[in-house]
Amino acid sequence: MTGLPHAEPPAVRAHDLSAGYGAAVVWSGATFDIARGAFVAVLGPNGAGKSTLLRQVLGLLRPASGTIEVLGEVPHRGNPAIGYVPQARTLDPEVAFRGVDLVRLGLDGHRFGFVPPWRSQRSQRDAVDRAVESVGATVYAQRRLGAMSGGERQRLLLAQALVGDPALLLLDE
Repeated sequence: MTGLPHAEPPAVRAHDLSAGYGAAVVWSGATFDIARGAFVAVLGPNGAGKSTLLRQVLGLLRPASGTIEVLGEVPHRGNPAIGYVPQARTLDPEVAFRGVDLVRLGLDGHRFGFVPPWRSQRSQRDAVDRAVESVGATVYAQRRLGAMSGGERQRLLLAQALVGDPALLLLDE
């Protein structure tokens, strides 16, 4: 940290961080800062703990030891400041959801159907349209998810992660 009085904390800060499941330690001793606005890739073989690290950043897995801060806070589940695209998400082809419905869940998925008083239906539609356009999915966003290719659905999952204008974007592969 620079010691400046108004300096923003890094996007992610870890100190002597370890991860594990039960008694099995996946990795340990990670100390790093990731600056806001940085683009970082975490590389390693299958099973090395890349997704485990993302689970910690998302507040889904507590550290086995050490500390982690995300956007200046202890990570917590459902943080709207984080956009996330998982490795693979299976979607039932029979679900009547359209692509735009999936993207909208990025705005109100934890309270589906509820429009916050500070956000109109129109502003939500505009945000969804901008996110869909930003990933090049406008042509098929009105189609049912079951009628789309895996790549088309993946683009819409990226739009879902972007629609809330997150401060941090996590892409798991």
